[in-house]
Amino acid sequence: MNECTEIKLNDKFGVWQSVLFLKKNERGIDLELSQSIIELREKFKNTPWLKIFDFPETKYEKRLVEFAESRRCLIAAFKKLSENNSLNEKTPIHLSLSHTSTHSVALATLDNQKRFSGVGVDIELRDREIKASVRAKFIFKSEAIFHLKPLEIWTIKEASFKANSNLAGIPLFQYEIIEYDPLQSEGKTVVAESPSRKTTFKMCLLDNLLITAAFALKKART
Repeated sequence: MNECTEIKLNDKFGVWQSVLFLKKNERGIDLELSQSIIELREKFKNTPWLKIFDFPETKYEKRLVEFAESRRCLIAAFKKLSENNSLNEKTPIHLSLSHTSTHSVALATLDNQKRFSGVGVDIELRDREIKASVRAKFIFKSEAIFHLKPLEIWTIKEASFKANSNLAGIPLFQYEIIEYDPLQSEGKTVVAESPSRKTTFKMCLLDNLLITAAFALKKART
């Protein structure tokens, strides 16, 4: 899996046990990938997140390539986490995948301190245009102070939405950016109807790609 590229997350972000891998979409499902998935299934057995490796039912070769490459990134992330950690069925791990027509990305977070309820990642081509009619549905007026581009706001909210899988009934347009540090390209979002539900995020720009990783913080106890 050495063709996968690791994207470094800022240590200041406080998630040093998160790894993010990127790969250009080139190959579909092959024997090497299938064997790697089998090995993971045997090691982690009935762990719920194993379903992320289920093969999709599709007649489109392009979709199979995207599936394969994102899983190669995920396997690379597992190997990276395993370098300094002993992973087993009880290890608290959060996973997320995303892809464009050209690249795939995977995020894996080892959460020994149980700080997060989930993680999410989104990748977009930076030249993607978002229509004004669509922008009006998911951008809050209060977010203008951050001077973010519409696509940046989209990736932040998409990643935040994916990180909060336990809130799947709440649509993406209810996520609001409440903090943003342009020097670090990181900040926080909340769910408009539940301001205690905070999600931290980190954006990365790489050539023609925009990638955002998000981490849903567990609700603080009162």
